[in-house]
Amino acid sequence: MYLKLFAGLAVVFFPLPAWGQAVPSREPTSTHIFPAGGQRGTIVKARVGSECMPPGMAFKLTGTGVTGPSVLSSEAKLRYEPSVRRPPRDADGVGASMTYPREWDSSITIARDAELGTKFWSVSSAFGGTRPRPFLVGDLPEFIETEPNSLPEQAERITLPVVVNGQIAGERDQDYFVFAGKAGDVVVCDVMAARIGSPLDPVIAITDLHGQRQDVQEVRVGNDPVVAFLVPKSGDYRLHVANLGFGGGPAYVYRITLSTKPFAVYAFPPGGRINETREVETYTLTGTAEFRTTKEKVTFPATVGPFLLRGSIPLIASELPEVAVIGDNHSAKTAMELTAPVAVNGRFLTADAEDWFRFTAKKGEAFTIACQPFPRDSIASPVLTILAADGTAIVKASAVDMPDREILLDWKAPADSTYRLRLHDLQHGSRGGRDFIYRLTIQPSRPDFGLRLDPDYVNIVQGGKTELDLYVRRMGGFTGPIDLTAAGLPDGVKIEPTRIPDNQTRVKLIVSTKDDIRPSDVLAVIRGTATIGGKPVERRAVIPSFGFDGDSLHLTVQHKPMFRITCNEAYQYAPRGSIHPYPLTIERLNGFTGPITLQLCERQVQDLDGIEMVETVIPAGATEAKALIYLPETMHAGIQHHSRPYAQGYATFTDQWGTKQTILAVCDKRCMVRTTPQVVKLRAVTREVAAVPGESIECKLTLDRTSNFTGPAEIELFAPPGFKAPKIHLQEGQVEAVVHIQVDSQVKRQDEVALTFRATGRLPSGGTAVTEATVQAKVISK
Repeated sequence: MYLKLFAGLAVVFFPLPAWGQAVPSREPTSTHIFPAGGQRGTIVKARVGSECMPPGMAFKLTGTGVTGPSVLSSEAKLRYEPSVRRPPRDADGVGASMTYPREWDSSITIARDAELGTKFWSVSSAFGGTRPRPFLVGDLPEFIETEPNSLPEQAERITLPVVVNGQIAGERDQDYFVFAGKAGDVVVCDVMAARIGSPLDPVIAITDLHGQRQDVQEVRVGNDPVVAFLVPKSGDYRLHVANLGFGGGPAYVYRITLSTKPFAVYAFPPGGRINETREVETYTLTGTAEFRTTKEKVTFPATVGPFLLRGSIPLIASELPEVAVIGDNHSAKTAMELTAPVAVNGRFLTADAEDWFRFTAKKGEAFTIACQPFPRDSIASPVLTILAADGTAIVKASAVDMPDREILLDWKAPADSTYRLRLHDLQHGSRGGRDFIYRLTIQPSRPDFGLRLDPDYVNIVQGGKTELDLYVRRMGGFTGPIDLTAAGLPDGVKIEPTRIPDNQTRVKLIVSTKDDIRPSDVLAVIRGTATIGGKPVERRAVIPSFGFDGDSLHLTVQHKPMFRITCNEAYQYAPRGSIHPYPLTIERLNGFTGPITLQLCERQVQDLDGIEMVETVIPAGATEAKALIYLPETMHAGIQHHSRPYAQGYATFTDQWGTKQTILAVCDKRCMVRTTPQVVKLRAVTREVAAVPGESIECKLTLDRTSNFTGPAEIELFAPPGFKAPKIHLQEGQVEAVVHIQVDSQVKRQDEVALTFRATGRLPSGGTAVTEATVQAKVISK
């Protein structure tokens, strides 16, 4: 909202008692991209969401076949479905939990021959970089929702097959689409939200045009629903998308693939030996309570690792002999015999299911035993127990306790004997099913190791240092040292230690930079090398990100701060329905004297309850400024004991290497304002008018004044295109106004148009009073 401002503002300070406060994170963050993907061979107009990122940020796409702008500078200012007004929340003691991300215009070109699947993007500036987020490339037509479509009668027409891109952009927002279904077809809605980093918890419903809810079959891929609808008769049906919780905002992005193409959720057995052809059963959605089971021959690839059959069915290829659990092995007496090395594919078909295995080992014989749900985001969570011949439990482990949900044991047989292995699910006794799939591998131990790095990005300021967690998985009795190297680091950045000592399984990697290093944004790879069996063995650190195991660490070298913003946390008082000037102090650093743009921070420790901050520019060299805080007249009275928004500022400068940089700083303290009652209220005497294209209409308004506001005021019209009116100037003490509005001859007939009138005037304190009134206009023909 752009509001008329007044200069020469005075402020009164009141002391504030000192106590602990919640503090918002100062780390820059990417929140979303909308749409979250596109069809190859097209140009996608996208909006990139971020918090604490200045305009002029660098935009980076990783992956072949996609290109985009190198810099994002134009903020996309959209009006979304407003959230429900309710008593504001407070985040004291929790930290910042209320966020208001900004969006930036972008354009992504997808080549016609771009490989289908997931690419990644990130943004960075002199203030820091963000984690990589997914952008999907598909081959179906794409549809982007357009508001308003929040009512059944506003449903947007889509034609299958299609990928629908939408946002639940406010707490009241919900989206409706209408499509034609043919009797007997199974329409599948594959909803992507959590898989693309969205906070949305989608709720999907399909109804007929009378609002009658249709029966569907639903499964989950991770936390995302996949819904199948068996069309009972040919005709139109509505797809309804909403959020399970009360949240909403630009970051609540979804991407739904709708088609009649058969959707197989999983297959069994899911594993096979490399280059082997074997029969698997695939389970396809039917839109009813049952799956369609199909047997087919699958040739597993020559490369070890997971892959997708027909784009959606997760399978895995290994070097081990593969067996599937078929038949009765659900007790110690009927335990299935195994001979290492072996990979076992099993599942917990019923709530009380448990699988038993037996194998023979000699004393001191070492095995590596692994068990994990398959795929990784499967609903299964195996619990494994190794038992001696007399039934005594020797070892017990659960996948839920492992960071990557994989049980991994190095085990030595304590005696010559036959041992039993019992597997059951963590939810044993309450849940089970054909999708509770696991993979168990038993093989003779051989020394080896693996590395895993967390998180997948890091920011470090010039001359500074930070820490990363590096986890070491030692296998087959390997206990030796591991030498660390990092490829892709800019000159002046180093990682310590360079060696992991014997037996250590977790290391704090210290990343440090020289004071005069050039700011940059790079992809780095961490490698570990150890001597095993007299030979060097190298392993790259795995870096998980959005369900993918990569090996690239996004590292951004930040520029030193160029300024700081602070204020006195002292209570000030201002009426609701005003713009209050709150004093700030600017500390300029490292020789920076340029202008700074001041605005509301995207992260807050309290619900803003409609509070805005008028964007202003602090002149070059200035060390004092005013945060112009707009306190709307619609704020909840008597609910918040005080308002305390955070401000931020950004600036552009040229670094010592001649590169143009943008940087941002969040105010280190809160603007503390206690709101008092309104001092003036604009009221519409004319509540409704009929508007005829090409003619004028008249609206009467009254300014209800108090003794705290007697001065002049100005009334301005804010309306859709086609409605114009001159500003009205009220003299001191004047309360009545008549506004003459010209209606353009091209305005189309419609039900109602909201004509908003805003009155502004200067308060004795130096602030600005702001009050609004709305008149409903119905456009009619002559």
